Amino acid sequence: MLALISVLPMDLGSDPETVVARLGVLLLAVAHGVMIWTLGRIRTRQQSQTVQEEIVRAQDSATER
Repeated sequence: MLALISVLPMDLGSDPETVVARLGVLLLAVAHGVMIWTLGRIRTRQQSQTVQEEIVRAQDSATER
C-alpha cells in the first residue's frame, strides 16, 4: 500500500501539504484494512455460532427419538 501511495501523483503546491495528504490517504487505507479485518472476524464468529447451534439442535433431535 505504501508503495502505491508513494507513486501517486499528488502535488498540492507545497511539501508539507503533500505529506499531510499522503498521510491522510495512508490512514484511510489503514482504517479500511482494520474495518475489513473486523467485519471478517464478526462473520467468522457468526458462522461458528450458527454451526454450534445446528449441532445442538441435531443432538436435541437425536435424543428426542
